Amino acid sequence: MKKFLSFFLSFFLVLSMTACESDSGSDEGPNTNPNPGGNLSSENTMSIFSFKDIQGQDINISQATKTIAVIVPNGTDVTALVATFIVSAKATVKVGETVQESGVTANDFTSPVTYTVVAEDGTTQNYTVTVTVAGGGTTGFTVDFEDLSLSNNSHWQGPDDPGTSSFTSGEVVFEITKGAYTFYGLTYSNRTDGSNFTGFTAAKPGSGHESTYYGIAYLDDGTSSTVGNIIFSDGQGHSPTSMYITNTIDGYTIMHDGDAFNGGPLAEGKSFKVLIKGYSDAEGTTQTGETVEVTLGEFPSGGTLSVVDSWTLVDLTPLGSGVKKITFEGVTTQTNDNGFGGTITVPLVQFAFDDIVFSE
Repeated sequence: MKKFLSFFLSFFLVLSMTACESDSGSDEGPNTNPNPGGNLSSENTMSIFSFKDIQGQDINISQATKTIAVIVPNGTDVTALVATFIVSAKATVKVGETVQESGVTANDFTSPVTYTVVAEDGTTQNYTVTVTVAGGGTTGFTVDFEDLSLSNNSHWQGPDDPGTSSFTSGEVVFEITKGAYTFYGLTYSNRTDGSNFTGFTAAKPGSGHESTYYGIAYLDDGTSSTVGNIIFSDGQGHSPTSMYITNTIDGYTIMHDGDAFNGGPLAEGKSFKVLIKGYSDAEGTTQTGETVEVTLGEFPSGGTLSVVDSWTLVDLTPLGSGVKKITFEGVTTQTNDNGFGGTITVPLVQFAFDDIVFSE
């Protein structure tokens, strides 16, 4: 009898413990983890951007620089524009602390506005939106060189005689110096290829940025030199917002593949950059804001060679406002033996530029 009672009590105890464990597990349900596996999306890209109910707007989105430049028609009130946009799935958008709803939320674009795209996992990416009102004078303007003329597949070589000269496109004056055999400074071109030793005056993409004409900067020596200056025909201060830059055919070829005469390609640890500066006076003594740096070719140590071959949007808003002079400086960190007992920079300072936008 005692053995039977002992067995019964043991069986009852085991049964009770099993029931308790079962009840405890059922409180949590089959899976209460709101994110099984922890796979939250880190995507935070803004792929589409425009303004609601604005006709004829010109929009350029650069994923490389995370900038968006928009030109709206003359007379547009920019103080309460409503943006429509598309971002990565599961991402949200803010301006400051204000959540943005595509097609609903209005913002004042008198100054550049920063949109923050927040991924599902909380990581963020900022996009700076700059709005320019098309037209002239204080309402903004764009220099696209389409008001100039050339014969097909050619460039302007400067004045007939050696000396300093200039050309004007829109409200901007571009300076050039003619030497005995070539020029240095700024000129314009409509070349589509680099045949007959003209690759230094031809943009690598084969045209301007969505246009025929474009600017060229060229300097035939120096490892860190000012290649060109621009000033304004009205003598007033202006606010540059953006421009497009790319390599010339020669510049790209030298850095990417090398050239029997000009050296190259870029060696590991070497680079070619353009520095852009704004000044509050035409003499260039007082800088208005920060220096804008554009890398056109780079071979980082332990990395891979990268050379720009397409038109690249550059944010110029760091230059500030009240700008009366802009300078372009080419900086290359590589020199090669030129075969004549001297050295040559790789590349010779050269690049193409187009669509310089000013908000005022």
